[in-house]
Amino acid sequence: EFLREEKQKEIARETLDFYVNLARILGIYQIKDELQDLCLFILNILVFYIIKTLVVSYTIFMIGIVAYYILISITIIDFKYLVIPDTLNLSLGILAAFSIILKNVDKSVWNHLLSIPFNFFLIVFILILEKKTKKEMLGGGDLKLLISAGLFLGLRKEIIVVGMSSIVMLLEIMLIKIFLKKKYDGLYPFGPSISFSIMLVYLLGNSQYHLF
Repeated sequence: EFLREEKQKEIARETLDFYVNLARILGIYQIKDELQDLCLFILNILVFYIIKTLVVSYTIFMIGIVAYYILISITIIDFKYLVIPDTLNLSLGILAAFSIILKNVDKSVWNHLLSIPFNFFLIVFILILEKKTKKEMLGGGDLKLLISAGLFLGLRKEIIVVGMSSIVMLLEIMLIKIFLKKKYDGLYPFGPSISFSIMLVYLLGNSQYHLF
């Protein structure tokens, strides 16, 4: 950084022509990518940030598409079998980890991690209510889905999901009692309500804060 700008660009061009190609030939792709990014940053900082933003945005967009596919699958399976597979909840959690890494959320990463103790207290609260009412409120798959949602969206958005899904659950129960009473016999699939709320909050982004 103490070299003149022209000298930095000259070294960057030499690095691109020789060392980047050498690293590629040797199969050291991590070093190749790091050198390539550094050289592009020196030669054209505007292009560097445009490419970086586009790549990250596209990747996050694809993560969102996969997350929607998982949530739709959860909705269909829970409606039909009254169960949420652990593999789908785990997949959503893995997507959450990738999303956090890609966004480089150094400051807001705590917002995602704080969802863990929040979910712990939420589970304890639900278990206490279930013990007092002697009725199952949420199944294990539903609770795991909320945990995955917290990691994927962060604490603030998960709180909105909890509130929104509670309202949607009431509407869902009313509709099931009217149209599908015999089929479910008092057991209601809450996964669809939670999944719908997650999808809506993710779609709205930060704009949902103005709705509550």
